[in-house]
Amino acid sequence: MIKTSKNDLGELARKLRKAPDPRTRLDAANKLRELGPLAESVAKDLCDALADTSPGVVAAVIQAIEQVRPDLYQPLTRLAVDHDPDKHLRAAKELGLMGKQAEWCVGILLTRLRAELSRGPIPSGERGAGQLRPMQVVLFEAVRGINPDDPATIAYYKALAAPTAQFDPAKYQSLDFLHKWAGSDEPKRRQVLPLALAALRNAHCLGLAVHIVGDYGTLAKDAAPNLRRLKLSGSEETRKSAAVALDKVEGRTS
Repeated sequence: MIKTSKNDLGELARKLRKAPDPRTRLDAANKLRELGPLAESVAKDLCDALADTSPGVVAAVIQAIEQVRPDLYQPLTRLAVDHDPDKHLRAAKELGLMGKQAEWCVGILLTRLRAELSRGPIPSGERGAGQLRPMQVVLFEAVRGINPDDPATIAYYKALAAPTAQFDPAKYQSLDFLHKWAGSDEPKRRQVLPLALAALRNAHCLGLAVHIVGDYGTLAKDAAPNLRRLKLSGSEETRKSAAVALDKVEGRTS
């Protein structure tokens, strides 16, 4: 019997990700389990494989995670296979609180977020109708807590915040995330700015968008026409915030 070695890691991870035959993927997961902590460098591949379409592969992946990253085993098991939605919430929260320790889990959390957002907001007739569902909120928070600089996260949130995106509560969360991600970094701000400018015409995101363009000052000078329009809004709060932002984008105040 040939024993699996650390030198096999790259090939095993590739098979786990890409092999069309679930038996090959299952075998790769089992061999990674044998390596235990020696396979930590491919822990991301194991976490991503929790989205595998084969229940047998998912079961093998969970067993491998128990040996490779035992600290992730309990929350990921609850998130992937438990039937209790409350346990899914607690698992996502736990992973978020782990911060960088759970960085390899971002991919599976984003996969779960996509699935949850496809359900839409809380239905009409229920408390909180039209808002994000609790699991959607927790997943947004978990990803923010783990690794806000993850490239896949940034790309996905840009898509959620795009003008064509229809789910306004998710648009708001994504735009808020991206604003905090950009901070005072001008190149990053330039990436967020077009989304904020477009959101000035979105009622759900309006307050946040006005805050962002005001925060960006003269970099957001293209917002001036919309801010002048908003100074005539029927909402006093909007009129005041637009006036403050307009002074900033036109360089009168900082």
